[in-house]
Amino acid sequence: MPTNNGDTPGDGKKVLKKKRSNAKGKFHRILNRFNKSHHNNESKESLELIIKDLEDAYSEMEGGHASYLEVLDSDDETDKDIIEHSNTDMDHLYKELCEARSMMGKVVEAAKVKDTKPIEEVKCTNDNMRVKKLDAPGFSGNIRDYPSFKQDYNLLMKDDPFTLKQCLTGEALLTVKGVDNDFTEMMKRLDIKYGKPEKLADAVLSEIKGLKPMFDGDDMSFITTVDVVERFLLVEHYLNQRFTTWTRFIESLQAQVKQNQETLKQVVDGLAQVAEVMSHGNKYKQNGDGMNSKNNMPMRINRRNCWYHETDNHDIGKCTAFSRLDGQTKIDLIRKQGGCFSCLKIGHLSRYCSNRKPCDVLDENQQMCGRMHHQALHGIQVNGSTFHNCISIVNGDKGREDVLLMISKVPSNGHYLTALWNPGANISLITHDSARRLNLKGSNIVRDKGTQCNPKCGNCKCGKCPIGNGNYTIAEERELNMIRKGLHYDKDEKRWTVTYPWIRESAELPNNIGAANHRLESTEKRLQRTGTIYANAYNDQIRDMVNRNVAKKLSDCEVRNYEGPIHYLPHHEVLKPDSKSTPIMILFNSSSTYMGHVINDNWAKGPNVLNDMLVVLLRFRQNRIGIAGDISKMYNAIKLSVSDQHTHRFLWRDLDASRKPDHYVLKTVTFGDRPSGTIATVALGMTAEMSKDIYPEAAEMILRNSYVDDIINSVDNNDQARKVMEDTEKLLAKGGFTIKHWIVTGKQSDQCNGLHISNEPKEKILGMIWQPRDDMFTFQAKIKFSSKRRGIHIDKDLQQTQIDDIPLILTRRMVLSQVASIYDPLGLASPFVLTAKLLLRLFCKTDGGNGGWDEPIADAMRQKWIEFFKGVFQLESIQFPRCIKPEAAYKNPVLVVFSDGSSVAYGACAYIRWQIGPETYEANLIIAKNRIAPTKQLSIPRLELCGAVIASRIREKIVKEMDFNFIRIIHVVDSTIVRAQIQRESYGFGTFVATRIAEIQSKTEPSDWWWVQGEQNPADLTTRATDPTALVMESVWQKGPDFLRLPIEQWPIRQDYSESSQLPDAVGITMSFEHEEKSRDIVPDLSDIDLNRFSNVSKMLRVTSIILDIAKKRSFKGAANRISAGNIQIAEMIWIKHIQKSLPKDSLVRFRRLGVQTNSDGIITVGQRMQEWMKRTWNQTEFILLPNSHPFIKLIVASFHSEYHSGVDTTLAKLRSRYWIPGVRRIIKLVKKRCIICRKREKKIVGQQMGMLPIERLQPAPAFYYCAVDLFGPFIILDTVKKRTHGKAYGVLFNCLTTRAVYVDLAEGYDTSSFIMTLRRFVTVRGYPRKMISDSGSQLVAAGKELQQVVHKWDWEPIKSFGECKSMDWVTTKSADAPWENGVSESLVKSVKKSFEVAIGTSIEVEIYSTSSPKLLEKRTRYYFPTLIIRQKWHTKQRNIKVGDLVIVQDSSIVRGRWKMAQVVEANTGRDGFVRDVILRYKNVSQGVSYNGCEDQTIRRSVHRLVVILPVEEQLQD
Repeated sequence: MPTNNGDTPGDGKKVLKKKRSNAKGKFHRILNRFNKSHHNNESKESLELIIKDLEDAYSEMEGGHASYLEVLDSDDETDKDIIEHSNTDMDHLYKELCEARSMMGKVVEAAKVKDTKPIEEVKCTNDNMRVKKLDAPGFSGNIRDYPSFKQDYNLLMKDDPFTLKQCLTGEALLTVKGVDNDFTEMMKRLDIKYGKPEKLADAVLSEIKGLKPMFDGDDMSFITTVDVVERFLLVEHYLNQRFTTWTRFIESLQAQVKQNQETLKQVVDGLAQVAEVMSHGNKYKQNGDGMNSKNNMPMRINRRNCWYHETDNHDIGKCTAFSRLDGQTKIDLIRKQGGCFSCLKIGHLSRYCSNRKPCDVLDENQQMCGRMHHQALHGIQVNGSTFHNCISIVNGDKGREDVLLMISKVPSNGHYLTALWNPGANISLITHDSARRLNLKGSNIVRDKGTQCNPKCGNCKCGKCPIGNGNYTIAEERELNMIRKGLHYDKDEKRWTVTYPWIRESAELPNNIGAANHRLESTEKRLQRTGTIYANAYNDQIRDMVNRNVAKKLSDCEVRNYEGPIHYLPHHEVLKPDSKSTPIMILFNSSSTYMGHVINDNWAKGPNVLNDMLVVLLRFRQNRIGIAGDISKMYNAIKLSVSDQHTHRFLWRDLDASRKPDHYVLKTVTFGDRPSGTIATVALGMTAEMSKDIYPEAAEMILRNSYVDDIINSVDNNDQARKVMEDTEKLLAKGGFTIKHWIVTGKQSDQCNGLHISNEPKEKILGMIWQPRDDMFTFQAKIKFSSKRRGIHIDKDLQQTQIDDIPLILTRRMVLSQVASIYDPLGLASPFVLTAKLLLRLFCKTDGGNGGWDEPIADAMRQKWIEFFKGVFQLESIQFPRCIKPEAAYKNPVLVVFSDGSSVAYGACAYIRWQIGPETYEANLIIAKNRIAPTKQLSIPRLELCGAVIASRIREKIVKEMDFNFIRIIHVVDSTIVRAQIQRESYGFGTFVATRIAEIQSKTEPSDWWWVQGEQNPADLTTRATDPTALVMESVWQKGPDFLRLPIEQWPIRQDYSESSQLPDAVGITMSFEHEEKSRDIVPDLSDIDLNRFSNVSKMLRVTSIILDIAKKRSFKGAANRISAGNIQIAEMIWIKHIQKSLPKDSLVRFRRLGVQTNSDGIITVGQRMQEWMKRTWNQTEFILLPNSHPFIKLIVASFHSEYHSGVDTTLAKLRSRYWIPGVRRIIKLVKKRCIICRKREKKIVGQQMGMLPIERLQPAPAFYYCAVDLFGPFIILDTVKKRTHGKAYGVLFNCLTTRAVYVDLAEGYDTSSFIMTLRRFVTVRGYPRKMISDSGSQLVAAGKELQQVVHKWDWEPIKSFGECKSMDWVTTKSADAPWENGVSESLVKSVKKSFEVAIGTSIEVEIYSTSSPKLLEKRTRYYFPTLIIRQKWHTKQRNIKVGDLVIVQDSSIVRGRWKMAQVVEANTGRDGFVRDVILRYKNVSQGVSYNGCEDQTIRRSVHRLVVILPVEEQLQD
């Protein structure tokens, strides 16, 4: 046996895995011993000892499992799979333990029953009736049920904690949580909470107090009162025995009860009889629940304990059959019986139920449901009135199109109000008069403003918008409110302290110090491999965190004495070679998993409170001086609460692996925490709000123009910029925030009035490259094709002179990575980037999208990409001005938006036009946007319309977010069609055009749209690939067309539009009227036609048409020749009317959701709400309503299915273009299932459950006593005589079926004698086997065509007769082409061939190679035998193939479409009753040759090679 002595100290994972495996093996050995002992009916005492050992083994397994998970990395994909598999394995083990405990409980219960049997037992016979065991008593927490539960439990059950736990549910189960392994403590807790008589008395009194006054005719209240009084008398005896100190409230009542107990009992008995008569009599009427729906007569109330089974043997709440029903069926049954949704009893409604209590079922967050319904109804989604069946739905007039609201009486302050119920409302309203009369208070509701939610909803119409985007959900608003409440401001320190928004209890977090220690070791090893520079930088950053008070080192006393929740964060490095200040960054991983816990899952994330980055960049371009500030360590400016600090612990030991690590806590908000981004942004905003009155400009800049830790703005002059920067630093200092440095337009001094100014030539502003000295935006080429190490390229970026160094092999992934590195949120380079988008889409067109991401691209495509990369370097030299407002600008600007579309793309670009002097103007590009056209080609007008949509969206963004006041807004297109479409109403067009025109008209005015010649439209550049040289400073792209520098009156734009012009996509309505005289012809009775005699609907309609013609002409002459399309249509309409007679009489009500109506022809149709669409469709199709039970429906479905033999959904879609049949999906599935053509196309293999193992593989036997043989090869060997020549030999593999030992040899020749010689060598070494198994004939190793030909030529008679004198039987597998029948050899052949190829290749330079490795029987029993239990595939039982079935035979050697059709003539049944191989007969006819008759051929095949086309049962039915 191998040992762990060779393991290194750092190889702890293998040691822990071995320890866990040993514990698992021990558990299963004990479990097997228990099962065997239980099967042998051993004594209770011995089984209890085994159960104790089993529980100890499981505890040991849990410890090993936890230790093993600590060393695994949840971020690693391999370890993540191991963790998931290990946890699933533990769940399976726990399930086995519970099953063993349950079996043990039954043994103990049986022993107890046996001890209580009388001395004289009645001798039972086999004819005695078996009676079901009594159900265990149950208790859910109702104090009224506890006395009877305790009495029943003591009488029937044992004093076992597991048995008691099985009897408890709901609140009672929660009561014993934590002590559920101690029976005495469990009963003690139950007695304390439910067993005290005073609590039972209070429950009885509460029930009496809850009785409502009875009114004349209110039979239900009378019956409820009698039931309460009856229950009071039943419990009174129990209270007298155990409780003598009643409350003052009932002292006199108790005395009267004792004095007149007999009289009161007689009175109650009489009242009960009256109540029983009333419940059955005509006076007890229910509206909707207790009333017979057909004749409006009262129903008889079922007072059985289980009204579902009409029995008193069990309660309806414990009825397993009722609990298995689906939710809607349960609701329908209860409502039909007039039952209570709170207790499920019959005879009263939920509002009168005395046992009404909240549902105590726990949800996934371990919170009780709390709704007023029974546990059996938990989770059922129904409408608002189902669980409150006290509401009357008044809608008696079935002909009304409007629906009346539900009405009920609501008690309030001693008065009853009539209430209208709206299930969709979220607010209760009352009139002022009613509120004053009832002395109620509320808040006034302002009309047309909506309501205000608390917390506020992002779409609230109250006018008070939250910070950020404002489009928050209610859940996000709630999380934001939690974060705001958790932020506390310290005036002394001038810093924020936050308590994290925990959505789960922090106490549930496990202490993961072991896992953190292993992750620390991994980090240290990676740092050592990375290099000394990075390792030292990592250590320096830890020290810097301690010096900056971001982290704190804990003393041993603090580590030991802290009693709150503890969690350790693993940390690792992130390399940033491009950064000079921080080449390495520490990242704390709050998303790591430990024992299924992720600390990030315990916190609320909060909404996205960041400003729109595009909007911030637009405002950054407004004024002459641009300023940008970077907040230093923004997250570290916010302190954590003490409790949150200890859930942010981490380990570090200064890279000294020889000592134990030190414990640290993070004292500030950590980057990587789920709510950290929202917390930092909210704290920054609240800091600005505090000083809004003192520093209004600085506060507005932070609130509107900040993005994460970047604050950018633009002002008019340097003095204003300096003041804003100074005020901002003062404002931020009040919240503990500091500015790292400022970036200002122009050349600035490093220190300006105490401000730190950066003078770098290039800076990154929200991802864009800004040259502050020149005040220009530019682009930076980042072309990298070098390999990555840990996500970072090894080599530097390619330079323009190194363009020839681009690799010869480019892949999709490589080029896409380069395109993604071009960051252009404003679309300044969009005409050039369009080149890359079109090239990427060209991949999909050339190979249909089937090419791999890492496959080399074609040489022609590579050359196009090289040209694009050259253009990227040219783009570096092009500059775009940051400021779009000229220095000499005066007056307000004009916004001009151009749009265009082409066959490849569509887009828009916006320009701002300023007046800089008399009759002098200047324009600058603001923003541009383009998109490539869809692959499915659209018309050019449609694409140009899409460009106009983008233009309207750009206009809305600019006008809403920028601070300019535009004196005029002009939209320019070069398509007269688009401009004309915008002038018209959207309803005059098809859906595609109408929706886009509607959006354009909602954002713009039709009068703002103008037309211009295409040559003067700069948006044309956004629709075609453009060279970077066309985007230079003074180009049309950046400055706009020349006419923008002229007065508007001189622009070459116009608004000519003709109302009568024909526009594409316009829709119209053609009115037609046909007058047709009513036919007086006699229509025959169609019920006489047997539809079962027709195979398709067309033949049936033709026959019907002939019958109608005969009835009309009153002659049979020429009837078959007068069939026309019109006659067929008339026949169809007659059949539809005939079928619709079988619709329910209340179909107009039952199918009212479908919009049922009757057309002018008297045919019932659906789709009333789509009536206008039907009028505008080209065929004006109506959806005809048909029942699903008529035979005509199967013919219609078969007709639609037979067109394409497609799937269920496709057939359903085609069917619903004409008919609407409720529940037709089931019929479509049935038709498809029985379709012969579909069976042929799908070719679904039958299969069968894997068979039983033969006895040879199960019973112990010497090695090679039962043996299997198979061949493989060929191999090239040296000739045994002529050493210089080579020949072919074939490997022969003998394997023992019992021990799995292997003997491998070579057959040197092609003939039978060579194989027999190999077989003789085998028996010389290993002896003669008792049985030898091989594949049949040419199937002996389906390795290759050459080997099959060799084996096919052998004479198998001498092979099989070899060894007969030594009692060796040779057995071949039954079916041909079924290698799995000798699978024991097939799997070993694969392993041996692989080993040969690895060791010596395909050439064997030896005369013979023989090896064997027999294993001991003990090892086989221990390690191999348990693996035979599992079926590796074919787990499901299938229908047995029967004689007469028509099948298709799967043949692996020919094309799938040429598989032969055959018929089963013999089915061989196995030992377990399943058919796995059959004998088939078929005709061997060559393709393309006419059939002239031939004899049947028979073959034997496995059922796993067959496709059943027509079972014999369906043949008999047909």
